[in-house]
Amino acid sequence: MMFCRGKRLTLPLPFTSRSCTSCAEAPKATPFDLDVEHGFHKINLSYPGLQLVRRCPHIFLVQNFFSSTECQRLLHKAAYEPDSMKPAGVFTRDGHNRLPVRTSSQCICPQAEVPALIRKIVALLDCTRRQLEACQIIRYQEGEFFKLHGDYSTSGTRSSAGFVNSSRLATLFVYLNDIQQGGETEFPNAAPPLKISPKQGLAVLHFPARLDRCSDARRTRHQSLPAIDEKWIFATWLWSEERSSDAKTLHEIGRGYTHVWPESYDTLSPDAALHLLESMSGCRLRPDVVSCNSVLTSCGRGFEWRRAVQLLRTMQTLEEPRPDLVSFNTALAAVANSQGLRV
Repeated sequence: MMFCRGKRLTLPLPFTSRSCTSCAEAPKATPFDLDVEHGFHKINLSYPGLQLVRRCPHIFLVQNFFSSTECQRLLHKAAYEPDSMKPAGVFTRDGHNRLPVRTSSQCICPQAEVPALIRKIVALLDCTRRQLEACQIIRYQEGEFFKLHGDYSTSGTRSSAGFVNSSRLATLFVYLNDIQQGGETEFPNAAPPLKISPKQGLAVLHFPARLDRCSDARRTRHQSLPAIDEKWIFATWLWSEERSSDAKTLHEIGRGYTHVWPESYDTLSPDAALHLLESMSGCRLRPDVVSCNSVLTSCGRGFEWRRAVQLLRTMQTLEEPRPDLVSFNTALAAVANSQGLRV
């Protein structure tokens, strides 16, 4: 593989034959101790097919990390659950405004539904399952993008992901389909700059922070260029500590959604609150879960918030699961915020 400054690099190019599908036959990464020498989380450098393609910053590829069958199953999952795909929003730190930097959509993929894939991820990253953030399936349709950004964890990220006193150490994503045009992942600050063309099963791994929690955000800033062909990826993030055992997560009350349970959103705008409701619409019935549609209707029509609260509390007595259930506390916060009130 040649690294030519100023020229587009189309990755990967490690195999001598298109028929070669064995990760074990791919070139190995240049041996070095990522932990001791550079202060980053130490991954499994002997993982079959692992390639080091940049040292500044460290970026790894793994050919055929997911098999074609595994990728197809994830695509089918998203296709058969279209209502689970929600707009992927990026908000300001105060939660009041959606930033125009990301136009893709995503759904959560619970670990329990993909145990074989989680085993691969744990083996590569040399970590525990509880160090992994909620896995996501992300779709970019024609013209959609994710502008230049870093994955370093902020206080808001830690709170929403359910990790306390922890930091994101690694980002891992896998392309689920081949792309002929557009949709490259670009690392413009890498030396030399790097563009990666999506290829089914190809995993990309980089490190937004060191073990001492110092950010490497400038060098690892990356972007998803506008898609021409539809693009799908699977993504997760490694944290320095395991998810807080006392964090009340949606995994404990629903389908495996591992973002932290929201305690209060009384400072959020209605738009931000409704975005949170959308992302939680896959939860099943629990004592404090209510209908998402009812909440959205109440907010949208401007009903008196107390009437909406009474309705939501009545719906707590439902006995059968519904596909449109969300957290009562978050629903209540959304209703209250639509009227400019606090709960």
